[in-house]
Amino acid sequence: HNACRVPGAISADTLERRLTKVHWLAEHYGSLRRGVVPHNEMIDEGNVHRLAEFDYVFLCIDRGLARALILDRLKDTATIVIDCGMGMQVSGGDQKLWGTIRTTVSTPKNRDEAARLMPMVDRDDDLYRSNIQIKEMNAINAAMAISRWKRMIGMFVDDRLETESTYNTALNQLSNKVAQQ
Repeated sequence: HNACRVPGAISADTLERRLTKVHWLAEHYGSLRRGVVPHNEMIDEGNVHRLAEFDYVFLCIDRGLARALILDRLKDTATIVIDCGMGMQVSGGDQKLWGTIRTTVSTPKNRDEAARLMPMVDRDDDLYRSNIQIKEMNAINAAMAISRWKRMIGMFVDDRLETESTYNTALNQLSNKVAQQ
């Protein structure tokens, strides 16, 4: 089902190779960037400390407990965490989908506030976890995270300095929560 979450079409030949997601992504994006190194392992208490070696860590995970572990380990570091999330719902009467896409930034200056905005528990009842595949929502979420990072590194002007941005599909609305000063 991960083949339906990444941009573009994946050929049947590639799918038959049964690569792990991380190895496919390294192979695919390795042609665009040097130094792409796949790490085919789940983050746990034994390896989470390695994330502190990075200036920026992008999270796109559906496990709140893993997110909590990562944020707890990085709370006293200079590492900036950009977390992506998505919640999808089915409307009652007409059975149409709607959802919210979230990008939250955790920096040394706003750790507590950012943590309050991110889910830290696992939700087994979440529609997204039921294997719903919405490529365009994943693409918007990724674009929001990269755009936020590019503003943080000074590539784009950043007049908002928001802690969190959310996009609501039903309202076609982007909203920001600006960090407390």
